[in-house]
Amino acid sequence: MNLHGSGPESRRLIDALDARLAMVHRVAEIDGHLPRDSRMPEWDDDLGERARWVRLVGAYDVPGDADEVRLSSSPRRTEIVGATVVHVGAFYGSRRWPADRFAEVAQRLAASGHRVIFTGSADERGRALEVADLAGFAHDTVWAGRLDLAEFAALIEDARVIVSADTGAAHLASAYARPSVVLFGPAAPEHWGPPPGPHAVLTDAARRRGDAFAADPDPALLAVTPADVLAAVAVVSRLPAD
Repeated sequence: MNLHGSGPESRRLIDALDARLAMVHRVAEIDGHLPRDSRMPEWDDDLGERARWVRLVGAYDVPGDADEVRLSSSPRRTEIVGATVVHVGAFYGSRRWPADRFAEVAQRLAASGHRVIFTGSADERGRALEVADLAGFAHDTVWAGRLDLAEFAALIEDARVIVSADTGAAHLASAYARPSVVLFGPAAPEHWGPPPGPHAVLTDAARRRGDAFAADPDPALLAVTPADVLAAVAVVSRLPAD
């Protein structure tokens, strides 16, 4: 099942496996106008990612629901229940909201009664500590680099609300139907955004540069203010989970 894309590189790797069944999109460079398997769907750039893959497997008679993204409960737990998770990390600079804005959001949320903790990968611990310092928080609120993947999933599962760029923390919030505010920069939320639920998307499509690999934040992300995030947190915190 090729969930990578529509290009010839991944298709050639799939074809080399000589599998009994391969669920793939049609690739013009390989299939021409006569695909070997008539079930191969054409690639559609306008589809959201969840709809894209459900459509692919549906072409091979495998039913799916693009909005059913729930995960089973994590087998590993943490002692942190009901925290507001401010996830400061993102792999590329294009998705990194400024540290001082995260700090302002954290300060305001804590002042209104939220227990705020900061997360990110081990490589992002320095950035998380920077945000905590700017916000005046003790370093024991920084959990970046201290959790394995299963523990991080449990933390999100047990969270009060999650504030994150469009990265793994936001996807886990969707998977556990936890209230989330997701900040989008180079990627379009209509393609990569959360399913229906207690989730809010913040971006400015008119300013989107769209360079996912840029070192600096996308203008669509920089258009989001701390006030926007705080208002969205207030909204999603009142929405029922599925």
